[in-house]
Amino acid sequence: TKENSNGASATPLIVKPPPPSQEQQQPSVWAKNVQLSTFGLLIALFTSFSKDHEAIRTNGFFGGYDRIVVLVVSLQAFGGLVVAAIIK
Repeated sequence: TKENSNGASATPLIVKPPPPSQEQQQPSVWAKNVQLSTFGLLIALFTSFSKDHEAIRTNGFFGGYDRIVVLVVSLQAFGGLVVAAIIK
């Protein structure tokens, strides 16, 4: 999706450290991950509610989820944890 491609292209810019400077302390990888995930979450929530606000209000945010959807979401979350472990 568009959000995934934006996140994939922004990740190297956020994670890759700039040239070292004695005066400025760089944020940790954890802090950078929090910044990136917060930005992505805000975009995803705005998009969800702007396009499907009636369905979300009627069925709830997780309305229509079945076992396959939960499996795919879980695999994506696990993949994110693996990437975080590799980067660290």
